Amino acid sequence: MDKQSLKELRAGKNVEKNLPPFMTELASDYCIFAGNSFAMQYYSFYEALADKELELAKEAEPIWQELNRLVKDNLLGGFDGVVREQSIVALTQLRDELRKVTRVVTTYTDKISLYEYILNRVELQFEDNLEDIDEDEAAREILRYIFQEKDNMLVNMKIKEMLAQLPIRMSRGKFCDLLKDSLELYLESEQSSVEDFVYLLESSAGLYECDGMEELFPELRELYQALSQMDATTMTKEQYEEMDAKLQKAAAFLQSATDGYMGLMELANSLYAWILNLPYASMEAEKKTAHVREILQAVQTNVESGSYENVPEALVDGFVQSEGILERYADGLQSKRGILEELEPEVAKTVQALMLEKQMECLKRTPDLTSSSLFAEEGAAVNTAKVDRSYIDTVIKTETEKVLTAIATQPKALNRAMMAAVLSQLPVFFNSQNDVMDYVRGSLAGCHDVAERVASYRLMKQIME
Repeated sequence: MDKQSLKELRAGKNVEKNLPPFMTELASDYCIFAGNSFAMQYYSFYEALADKELELAKEAEPIWQELNRLVKDNLLGGFDGVVREQSIVALTQLRDELRKVTRVVTTYTDKISLYEYILNRVELQFEDNLEDIDEDEAAREILRYIFQEKDNMLVNMKIKEMLAQLPIRMSRGKFCDLLKDSLELYLESEQSSVEDFVYLLESSAGLYECDGMEELFPELRELYQALSQMDATTMTKEQYEEMDAKLQKAAAFLQSATDGYMGLMELANSLYAWILNLPYASMEAEKKTAHVREILQAVQTNVESGSYENVPEALVDGFVQSEGILERYADGLQSKRGILEELEPEVAKTVQALMLEKQMECLKRTPDLTSSSLFAEEGAAVNTAKVDRSYIDTVIKTETEKVLTAIATQPKALNRAMMAAVLSQLPVFFNSQNDVMDYVRGSLAGCHDVAERVASYRLMKQIME
């Protein structure tokens, strides 16, 4: 579309003439971007499975097979409008399922990481002749690591790393004050931002519960129940080693499952965006995605047969034609998306008169699928209501009560783990380097025993190295 026509469209001139080619151009760009993205993601995911670098959880295998079926039905044969409509429904359901199961995996990861924090501080209790550290020198070393950066964002990130590992020496009153101060910062912002922050706080604290935890991943549920019943203060070496082995196995599974589900959602998003815009794209878009069809065919055939053989290099070399495409189209798509959002209210009657409603709906749903937020709900409304004093006071009261209830009912070791995890998510609350130094030194000096102090220092040392 030439610049003059685009200028006219934005000025509300010759809309009936200029709108259809603009919408076709945007749909074409989405097809080129999503098509090339999907092909590269699809091949990379397949190669990771074939090379045993990635192992899918048994719950994820049906999703992978369904995605392969959708590739075959929509991209490796002639276009069929009915199949496309059915595939859109299927992809919507797949994304819902992936969103649900990934939330369960993430929730278990957050909960189990608290017990990893506890066990990391138990381990050295069973080490003979454990040598203590020099608290002042350790504190200075940690401080040098934090403030060697000139960028304040990097400094704050390192402070949060430190808060996540060092023993917590803080009253519940001080902790709740910090929580309150952090929530106060959201006054006059959008309520959706508060909702996101509350989720982050509750999940970090291990307080978040989600649908699916009762029926999905029974082995994780069993481990979590065992962890919640352990007593770190009376644990024997044998009990520690048994529990630590189980935890390490679960951590490896959770990492693999997270990688698998994130990859599947990435595939579902790109495939969805491609299929949504396919019938509205130009022949030029077809030409710029034609080179990946043979690669898709090879991967899909191997997955369907279960062979997982290497894709011929001659086909993989076809990705040379994809080089630079994503970068070239990303900025243009962002600009055109903005124009569409700007135009949409003004051209609603024209869209209806030209019977372009379905195409417009597809264009409106695609941005969420091509964004960096993998789990965004396509076309979902964002809670843009402003946060007033009454709203934030209610949130502060609710979250403070949840935290205080947990502190009153949980073992002290779990409370310390929870508080460390939450503090690492809050805005940095130190006012100077001296404040940081005092906190680090006090945290190390206040350890209950040498084992806790040395373990905390070693964990920080691993990060620093």
